[in-house]
Amino acid sequence: MAFDREDALKKAEKLLRLGRLDAAIVEYQHIVDEVPNDWKTLNALGDLYLRANQTPRELRFYHTHTGERLSIAYRNASGYLTESLAELTRFLADFRTGDRKPIDPALFDILDGVQRLTASNGTWEIISGYRSPETNAALRSHSRGVAEHSLHIEGRAIDVRLTSAKTASLRDAALAMKSGGVGYYADSNFVHLDTGNTRSW
Repeated sequence: MAFDREDALKKAEKLLRLGRLDAAIVEYQHIVDEVPNDWKTLNALGDLYLRANQTPRELRFYHTHTGERLSIAYRNASGYLTESLAELTRFLADFRTGDRKPIDPALFDILDGVQRLTASNGTWEIISGYRSPETNAALRSHSRGVAEHSLHIEGRAIDVRLTSAKTASLRDAALAMKSGGVGYYADSNFVHLDTGNTRSW
């Protein structure tokens, strides 16, 4: 099938309207690869790279249960950094049992996106990262708010607050991203974020 520049351009523009900057960059890059002398698209792509800030994406954490701090670049223009993801898996281990499970890297993209949308440069305070099935069952026996099949067990959820932003603002930013589940716990001052289906409570 012949390459349809106009169709690809419409797809890229739609992604931009949806706020999916990274996906739009991929689509514009495809156009440039197919039509190298398309200077208008080349200029647009250059602008998008500037907007996306292709310098390494960095996050700062403080674990409220262990007292440990971590500042880490988890992704650069080439993709996720394997060693950083391993270190984040260690940092977000079940602090009660020491059990670990690889954390879904898309979760860090959500944190990064929320931080960008709120124009915050603070530190993420970790309330809960990975939970072993045993820990989840123990917590569930004391609280109806703990799901039996929690995404924490799969390494796909995190409970956090951000030192430089109101928790309600974090909720609003996460909801705008539509990248997964968003739970808002005003009384305890934290948000739950996960990479599951888009939903909120």
